[in-house]
Amino acid sequence: MKKTIFTSLVLVMIVLSGCSIDKDKSAENQPINNKDNSVFQVIEKTIAEEGEYTKCKNLVEETLPLEELDVIIMEYFKNPQPQKIVPLINTISNHQIFEKNKQMTWFFAEIFKQHPQYINSWIMKDLCGLNEDKTNEWDALVTALWISKTKEGETVLQEIQKKSSISGKKFINELYERDVNKMDPLKQNISSPLQLDIFWASFFASGKSIYVEKIIKTMLQNKENILLSSAAEWSLSANSKQFIEVKEILEKYSLNSNDQEEKTVIENILK
Repeated sequence: MKKTIFTSLVLVMIVLSGCSIDKDKSAENQPINNKDNSVFQVIEKTIAEEGEYTKCKNLVEETLPLEELDVIIMEYFKNPQPQKIVPLINTISNHQIFEKNKQMTWFFAEIFKQHPQYINSWIMKDLCGLNEDKTNEWDALVTALWISKTKEGETVLQEIQKKSSISGKKFINELYERDVNKMDPLKQNISSPLQLDIFWASFFASGKSIYVEKIIKTMLQNKENILLSSAAEWSLSANSKQFIEVKEILEKYSLNSNDQEEKTVIENILK
């Protein structure tokens, strides 16, 4: 079985400064005085106004063999299979991979960009508008819909918000209050080794060379940051040996560079 070659050697949680949003459920968990009818009246009024959180069962509960997961994720750009996206989501959710691998949010954001015509069917039909009790899946996919900046994703996000709990509505409102461009990898500089995984996840989903080119630039332009440049170099070396597409991107970058030192660094990677 192929192992997903992200920067980290093990499955890790990516924490980006300013990019993590957690639903605050503390207010919902506070003990209620049963004798205080006014409290119940406020709660009932709030639910009536905002809409009660509705649940339903996924139409599609199919999963994938765990040993196939890495291949499907890493080679999606080579062999897009929209029919496997919902089973992929179910498998990732069942094995708590959303919790441990935050880069999957960006993987699915790219998937939504690649296949906007399937978003409604995947999310609202097959996954029944998402189950808010599956907190990590809900958080990741809701955020991915927002990051995708697709018209179809926006429509589905509004539908999800209508059926969400009070905390779910708050979560989505907080997304809307943010600058979505700050979650776009291509509009940000890579500042830590863990962020590299977001770029690889985005590349695996889309095959867009610009994600790999940004990793190359990070390696070449951050020599003073040994940890970052070394992590970028390691990931480029590993993935260029596994994917001819990555090797070709490196070769093209070297060919177009006028800097002999850059050419030498890339040549060493490709050896």
